[in-house]
Amino acid sequence: MSYPALNDGNPRPGHASMTSLSSELTMTLTSPDATASHGAERCVGYMLPGPDSIAFAVGNIGSASDIQKRLLQVLNAGVRHLIIPVNFASLSQISAALTASSIPRSDLFLTFFFQAPATGDTEKALKEALDQLRFARYADLYLLRETRSKTANASRWVQMEKLKIKGQLVRSIGIFNFTLNQILALLPTATIIPAVNQILLSPYTTKRFEKTIKACKKLQIAVTASLTDTVHLSLSYTYTPHGLDKVLERIAKQHSTTPTRILVAWLQSQGLSPVITWKEKEKFSTSKTETSFQIQRVDPTPVDIALIDIVGEGPEHLHDHGHGKGVAEAVGDAVS
Repeated sequence: MSYPALNDGNPRPGHASMTSLSSELTMTLTSPDATASHGAERCVGYMLPGPDSIAFAVGNIGSASDIQKRLLQVLNAGVRHLIIPVNFASLSQISAALTASSIPRSDLFLTFFFQAPATGDTEKALKEALDQLRFARYADLYLLRETRSKTANASRWVQMEKLKIKGQLVRSIGIFNFTLNQILALLPTATIIPAVNQILLSPYTTKRFEKTIKACKKLQIAVTASLTDTVHLSLSYTYTPHGLDKVLERIAKQHSTTPTRILVAWLQSQGLSPVITWKEKEKFSTSKTETSFQIQRVDPTPVDIALIDIVGEGPEHLHDHGHGKGVAEAVGDAVS
């Protein structure tokens, strides 16, 4: 697995106002060769699992009685990056699984995230979670999940920055599911640029997040991506007659794997770090036995990836892109 470092940063003395950064970033997004200069410092990541690794979100892992067994399966498969909500009800079971795994804390990357209805401020919520977990004294990464309130996002980000500066409970701070507009609204008062933005992404929503991902790259914010429920629960959200589910099934069959593995490979092809849940885990293997879960890289061809992109955008894109051509011709144009 690769663990690229995130850019470092503590606020500089005499740090200039960030008010101009939002407009500056907006302008740079119109020029592919432009590089924004930023007054805010960036957050350090001691290690950040890259696209070759897979993170596991524990939020929907199952009932309390299942957690230890299931999480051990995930850890035994080689997963070392876990994503945990601070208000998760069964942190003691996670602690038991981590202890039973005998994996050193230094080999794990633990991400926590704060979201409503988590109570109290961000520091109190994380401290209580770490106390319950018992396995770790700090979070490698602490994410702030977006709310519709720009004021709440900004005020809580100030709390996150204070946590980062103290350096005791967190090593890096980031954001969860922030859109471009929410990032731009955060910047005028930010003194530390988020290290990570974790987003919900599928081939159906690529265009919606295109500017957000581009902005993150400009700001050197790493992007991790979860497959949205639209795709990963049932693969049933289809465009007739070119449903993505059929395309994924066909590509998966060609590679002797599963549609979920193809979707994960699609995320990796975008340079994004994939995040899966237990639902994806159950669809990850061609075998039906629980113990068969393994992390193995799948490499779809450029044509496979282009086909997923095009069909994910809908039949109107097939028509526009191909100018009346068939799917094969349109895909050929896309990868040429």
